[in-house]
Amino acid sequence: MNYFLLLYLLTASNLFAKEEVVTEVPYKVQVSQGNFDNKVEISWDPIPTAQYYTLERVYDTPESTVKGKKVDLKTNILVPLTPKTSFTDYTIPFGQHIYTVNAFKTNIAPIEETKRQLKKRLKAIEKSGTNIAIPIETNIITLATYSNVGHRKVSDKEFFLEFQKAIDSSLPRIRTMKMLNFFGEKKKGWKEGQLIYKTTGIIRKPFKVTITYKDFVDQSLRLNGTYEVQIFKLFAQDGKLVGTFHVDGIYKGTITHNLILDGGQSVGGTYDVQQEGGAMVALPWDVTTHPLDDTQYEDALKGTIAESETEE
Repeated sequence: MNYFLLLYLLTASNLFAKEEVVTEVPYKVQVSQGNFDNKVEISWDPIPTAQYYTLERVYDTPESTVKGKKVDLKTNILVPLTPKTSFTDYTIPFGQHIYTVNAFKTNIAPIEETKRQLKKRLKAIEKSGTNIAIPIETNIITLATYSNVGHRKVSDKEFFLEFQKAIDSSLPRIRTMKMLNFFGEKKKGWKEGQLIYKTTGIIRKPFKVTITYKDFVDQSLRLNGTYEVQIFKLFAQDGKLVGTFHVDGIYKGTITHNLILDGGQSVGGTYDVQQEGGAMVALPWDVTTHPLDDTQYEDALKGTIAESETEE
């Protein structure tokens, strides 16, 4: 059968085809769990009588945040149509992803025409001068839909940068050192847990902001730990930022901040990164751009202010 004809028939099936969906089946999708640096291998059980499969991938998170703004996550169709039962995904980004297999069966048969319909079609063929194929009807059956999750290994830099996304989206106000609530604030992650920060040393020096994460889940990481922003010159915002975070989830490890602040911005120091089972690696303070600019976190900043006013 012509591949493109079948692909068209499958994609258009919701318009003109009868469909029967069987979802409760004992079939499995096997996905590699961090076995490779640059890929994920997927294979699935063949379905009896299935002729073709599609494979889809979506990030295993209900929502994602980019610079403090929530974005929709779209499904990536890796394989639109294949008779095979395996695939290697070389395009998988950071994080855990859901792989979904759909199994199809197709029946194609000629449509019975009345003499009047046949006469009309033959006239159309003669008039157009083309060879119009015999019309067909399609009965497409979805035999099964089944899923599993998987991920690849990540570099120490990738591990840190994804951690930094969680910090950026949860602490827009702390990152800019502006509009701080001197009584402290709380913020919940999208799954569970909370972030708490408290300010001390308003009269005594140095001025400190203590930030504590308790099972705070943002992006695909769970954060636990405390660090301090220590400001020796309050109005100049000169000081340091120190502390260790324990990162859990599909990627585990610790990240220790040891940064020098000047004017509220990082100007030196290191991030000591250690993934579970790996060596300690010191990344320079400028491994990420750290755009300390309120406008880039406008939506999250407004949300933080609204939460504070509600609690008060």
